[in-house]
Formats: sequence, structure tokens, C-alpha cells
Amino acid sequence: MICQYSNTIAISCGINAALVAGYLWAEQKTKGNIIQGRIWIRCSIRTLRNVFPFMGEDAISNALRRLRECGYILSLENNKSKFDRTKSYAFTPNGITLMLNIKSN
Repeated sequence: MICQYSNTIAISCGINAALVAGYLWAEQKTKGNIIQGRIWIRCSIRTLRNVFPFMGEDAISNALRRLRECGYILSLENNKSKFDRTKSYAFTPNGITLMLNIKSN
């Protein structure tokens, strides 16, 4: 798997957050659902753990928290079952701008 990430996100939130953001950005093209005008990606920490086996669950949780705190993504828990804690994530306008400016090598 080739990971693309934003240098700006890596500098402000850390490389783990930048890698997670790059994965979410790629996934929104194929698995995104439009809710209230935003493209949301439903993704569990377990899924991200399988994608990034070198990161632990705490590292992934911290990466997602940092992305939210920096204002690059939003999170939403919109599940049919009250036992399902999987979240959906969407990029903010600032996050979209940064991800669109990624240059391929």
C-alpha cells in the first residue's frame, strides 16, 4: 500500500495523524456516504489497525483526536445499534484544502 500524506498535517498533528488522514482521504472516493453535504467515511479503529499494523490502537485514537483538534476532520457516531461505536469521519474545508494540495512523487 502506498501512503500519501500532507506535510502540513504531519507537521501540525504528527506523522500518524497524517497517514490516517491520507487513508481516509483515499477511502472517501470509494466508500464515502454523503450526509448533510459532507462525504463521511465509516471506519473503526480495528480497521485502521489492520491498515497500519505498526500503530497501536492508542496511537490511532490519538491520531484521530489530533486531526479533530487541529480542525482537519469531524467525527460522527451515526449507527443503527446503540452497541455499535464505529464512527464516521469527514474532512473540514481546511482539511480538504490540505489534502487537495498533496503532490505525488
